[in-house]
Amino acid sequence: MSLPNEKRKPIRDLSREIIFIYGIPKIGKSSFAASMPDALFLSTEQGLNHLEVFDMPINNWVGFLAAISELEAEPTKYKTIVIDTADNLFMFLRDFTYNKLGIKHESDAEYGKGWDIASGEFRKQVTRVSKLGTGLVFISHSTEKEIQKGPRKGEVKVTHTLPTRARQLIQSMADMILYMEIDDDGNRVIRTKETVGYEAGDRTGRLPDTLPLDYEAFCAAYYGDGGRTELVAAIRKGLEYLDKHEIDSFNVPRRVVTSMEKHLKATNLEDQTITISALSAYLQHLRVKCQGQKKEKQDVEGLPGHEQLPGATDEKAA
Repeated sequence: MSLPNEKRKPIRDLSREIIFIYGIPKIGKSSFAASMPDALFLSTEQGLNHLEVFDMPINNWVGFLAAISELEAEPTKYKTIVIDTADNLFMFLRDFTYNKLGIKHESDAEYGKGWDIASGEFRKQVTRVSKLGTGLVFISHSTEKEIQKGPRKGEVKVTHTLPTRARQLIQSMADMILYMEIDDDGNRVIRTKETVGYEAGDRTGRLPDTLPLDYEAFCAAYYGDGGRTELVAAIRKGLEYLDKHEIDSFNVPRRVVTSMEKHLKATNLEDQTITISALSAYLQHLRVKCQGQKKEKQDVEGLPGHEQLPGATDEKAA
């Protein structure tokens, strides 16, 4: 390993971000996540009856581990993994850890031992998911809590329903913490910056304080004014890579056209009717194919993208 000579470029690819969503019941959290490319819901509770999505019910931590193993066996089948809800997943992990230690409560073990094991296990498994090359979304509910200390003691703040230690763990991993609510005018909105009234955050620095609760508006804000140009350039580089390595018959021009028709409903990348979210989803489609090339350990060094291009990987969740 040698010392770097160049600075790494910031990620500009939604499918590589870890996103934490929480909000009031029925606000549209799951619907928002379902708009992401080929989303697979690892559902730990019911609530998807009115959504047409890929759904894999998870009833315990062992079931979650089994789901990850199945995804590793078919890493290109889905492009976004949604854990709905993170609260229940942590309950499954807690029960798994207690059973492993032979205890009924954390206080029954050596101080901090139960949580150390649980947090290490959680990071390990999230890292496995992150290496699939998919996007990762956690969903939780919101609640109001009274501030116990400091100058604002006694005031109420909106936060998510995760236990304190679980909250610390997910917040340290998440690139975005999005709070969804209804504003004073009756509009469904996304809050992206923390205030004294609610928890939120945007490590990317690309999002405005408030957005309409709309996936297309979210994508447009994330990629910014130059997003369309950057996405098209990345897609072209991805197509060149797939063509060069003859992955999935991309060396046959007609296959490229068919792929574009399927994902973009167009054959010309310059078509202004193609939405930012569609371009982003197509980029993820190509990146997953490049990721499959890396899984086969073929020409790993030649993979395009140590930034936002297809095939790029990120070890931030390690």
